[in-house]
Amino acid sequence: MKLPREQPSANSVSDRDNKEIDDEDGDTQNEDYQEIKSIVQEFAAAYFGNDICAVKKYLASTYEGNVDIYGEIGAINILKIKGLSDEEKIKSEKCEVSLEFTDSSVEDMLLYLTLIFVKEDEGWKVQFYGIEG
Repeated sequence: MKLPREQPSANSVSDRDNKEIDDEDGDTQNEDYQEIKSIVQEFAAAYFGNDICAVKKYLASTYEGNVDIYGEIGAINILKIKGLSDEEKIKSEKCEVSLEFTDSSVEDMLLYLTLIFVKEDEGWKVQFYGIEG
């Protein structure tokens, strides 16, 4: 069964991205939880919006590799943040989170922007990120 999809436009992100992104149940009162969730949303806006300068400001001092942005051409629909419910990972000062999304240029497939966060002196930063399908 095919789900209705948005009409693609060059690297557009759906209106849903201007709203709160759903996440798994976690300790929503936890300061680290709130900070990571906020960074995921801001990072996603920069990544899908092709803003390399904005992406760079979220990267950890230990980040290695090229700074990439999303290169597909379809409309993006962000669905859910996964991984924030694991409070033990957050307490360990290293946390893996995935942002579930669809891209109208990729048929019938959920995609994930996976981010690994580390806690640095100035707060949570992205040590690794990449797309999984």
